[in-house]
Amino acid sequence: MNQENKPRRHHYVTKSYLEGFCNNKGLLDGFDRTEQTSFSCSPRDAAVECDFFRIPEAEAGEFELERQMGELIESPGIEAIRKAVANGLERTDCLSTELLAFMALHVARVPGTLNRFTEFVEEVLKRQLWYIAQDPSLLSEIHGEVGDDELNAKQTEAREAIETGIIEPKVKKWFILSNVIKSMGPIAGALEARKWQLVRVPAEGPTFCCSDQPISLSPLDPSRMNSAYGIGLGSQNTAVTFPLDKRTLLFGTFEDLPDVDPSERWVGAVNAIAAYQSERFVYTDTAEPLATTGNGDQISVLEYWKLNPKAP
Repeated sequence: MNQENKPRRHHYVTKSYLEGFCNNKGLLDGFDRTEQTSFSCSPRDAAVECDFFRIPEAEAGEFELERQMGELIESPGIEAIRKAVANGLERTDCLSTELLAFMALHVARVPGTLNRFTEFVEEVLKRQLWYIAQDPSLLSEIHGEVGDDELNAKQTEAREAIETGIIEPKVKKWFILSNVIKSMGPIAGALEARKWQLVRVPAEGPTFCCSDQPISLSPLDPSRMNSAYGIGLGSQNTAVTFPLDKRTLLFGTFEDLPDVDPSERWVGAVNAIAAYQSERFVYTDTAEPLATTGNGDQISVLEYWKLNPKAP
């Protein structure tokens, strides 16, 4: 494959999926959490980074992961989304395999997940380096037979290098990507176990937004939102929200719940959770999407971020 024909622009949120959130001009209104700014862009220019899924060491080819995700997961997933939007759900207790895989992919491969997993692995490596620096026998294996004074100096040198960041462990991208892709199976299993509602908002009502982390998870009891114990996709008494497009959303719980009434306040609360859990970007079809605060006030996403600057 010639260099100019290689797929260099990699969407971590599928471009065809983002098209479902465009305005009548085919554009997205975007919001940047880091810069606290708004902008307009096409789906082609949203949720994309150059060579994001490129793995130079891959024997099958440096862009093979990007190709396989598109062919095996994204294309079938988009068809499943279109089918669900057009025809509804065949069963509330079971999503299609294609849709589950698409959702799991958008939990696993987005920047927020990759960043958190990278930070975790690098912290583990840093601790391992620290233990090596503490263990004279391990340092002796590295440096050979040296006197006690020199060994103590090596220990001090190693500890200072770790503490000051001179030695900073780095993890190869292929290790991170391969492990988060492996996590898709358990993620899909946790999603499959939920009971799902397809929620539609009327044409004249407010619309759902999409973030760079499309799958949102929240406790059914709002008082647990900032709980120190945390929640996961397998936690009881939690809700998963996944907008299929700007007027259709999947709402999944383990419990039997009454049908959702998609009031303006409820849609705003869903958008607030999406904004709160976003890594950096939110995309929608209007320059002033509504987010509902804890006391019921409806404000813009940028205003909401100013009140809630940190993601959980």
